[in-house]
Amino acid sequence: MPSRSGRPDLADDIEYVRAPTLLIVGGEDRTVIELNQQALGRLPRDARLEIVPGATHLFSEPGTLEQVSGLASHWFQTHLQTKRKANAMFHDRDDAGRQLTAALSTMELLDPLVLGIPRGGMITAAVIADAIDAELDVVLAHKLRSPLQPELAFGALGEDGRVYLNPLARDIHGLTEDYLEDERKIQLHEIQRRQNLFRSDHPAAKIAGRSVILTDDGVATGSTMFAAIEVVKAQQPHELIVAVPVTPPTTLGRLQQQCDRVVFLSAPADFIAVAQFYESFLPISDQQVVDLLNRHRSPIPKHENHIER
Repeated sequence: MPSRSGRPDLADDIEYVRAPTLLIVGGEDRTVIELNQQALGRLPRDARLEIVPGATHLFSEPGTLEQVSGLASHWFQTHLQTKRKANAMFHDRDDAGRQLTAALSTMELLDPLVLGIPRGGMITAAVIADAIDAELDVVLAHKLRSPLQPELAFGALGEDGRVYLNPLARDIHGLTEDYLEDERKIQLHEIQRRQNLFRSDHPAAKIAGRSVILTDDGVATGSTMFAAIEVVKAQQPHELIVAVPVTPPTTLGRLQQQCDRVVFLSAPADFIAVAQFYESFLPISDQQVVDLLNRHRSPIPKHENHIER
């Protein structure tokens, strides 16, 4: 249980909790660290407090939410072993990609492009791209987080810096022009960091007029996926196909409303986390994403400058 905006120390019956419990707090959130340490002392033995260095209360600093996600994924992998093995549908991300490919291989696609959501989604994307002989690229889109509910996205930011607002935005309390600009700068900084890593000297793949397959290794709430959908649709693909191994039924319904087709393998009602459906769900590094992209990209020819005399 991340302690984001939470006070586990105030739970009246915390001593009766028997499930393995993870508390995650930002390293700069001094007061909440102390309160969570108090809560930790009241929890059963199988509990832990993880502190994310450099993070404040809402984990708004670039890269800190990814650390939270990694800690939570590892916790679920460790403590959902029995359930995960019973529910496991995929050996690893490569296996999930192969199973998705079987569902995609019968489709007629126009100049197909596979876009993966980093980091884990790039493994699935690379398998699909290889199987259907498609171009592979990364989609760099970040959700824009609501002022009081950072988990709730009110829009998306594309790597060109453009802001895409969804209809929810007009009902968000505290969403001022100043807040929007500050949030845009934070997310643009993270996008630029990833551009430097993943784009190198290769421009973004052309999207307009093509069959685009947008994929990840699984979708829970879908905030990042919906951000990517908004950015891709704005570039007018011939069709947008979202391909995911597993997603909860509620998220599936929203996905089906936002794109031309959704290819999925399972939408279980007992969905807790993406990791529970994998036998192996190891963290993926930025360098692994870079290596995947480099293997699928053709080198850009270096033309010599000829001077006519």
